Formats: sequence, structure tokens, C-alpha cells
Amino acid sequence: MGFVLTVNDRHQAMLMHDVPLDFSPSWVEFSRDVRGVRIISMEGSEFSTNVLVNLIEWQQLEGVEQILIVLMKDQKPHEGFEVPFINQNYDLQTGAHHGTA
Repeated sequence: MGFVLTVNDRHQAMLMHDVPLDFSPSWVEFSRDVRGVRIISMEGSEFSTNVLVNLIEWQQLEGVEQILIVLMKDQKPHEGFEVPFINQNYDLQTGAHHGTA
């Protein structure tokens, strides 16, 4: 499974995974570049999910403010965290950074 990102039409997002994290997540960031979706700890550690999002899915993520991260074991939910979801927007022309939460 690795990581699977889902978003419904009410801007509710869930990130399911079967890879245990070594930390409790504080927030999830989405960058519109090769970094894609990353889980961030309170200490600033980053865990790349290797989930890249295409242009159509970007639009679905615009209204997402919270995300449910669910660890799956034996194809059943085992542990979950609801954390803020941050869309990172980088202006490719100027390198300016615009974060939204």
C-alpha cells in the first residue's frame, strides 16, 4: 500500500498508510513540486510519502484544512491522527513562498 491520499467533494482528506512513522505527526504539507505530500513532526522532521499530486487533484486540495492520517494493519484502521493540512504554494518565477492553512 505505501501511502494513499484521498479527498472527497467536501474537502475532507485522508492519508492511509501501512508504513509506521517514528514520530507523532504535527501537520501534513503539500508542495506543488517534486516534494509532494510530506508529514512533519513537532521537531521539524520530515517524512516524504512519495505521493505526487497531479494538476486536477491540486484543485481538490485547495479547500483542505485538516487531514486524517490513518495507519492500517491487516487492512484495518489501527491508529489515526487528525492534523492541519498546509498547501505550500511557490511562485516558480520569483521563488516567493505562499503558505496557506
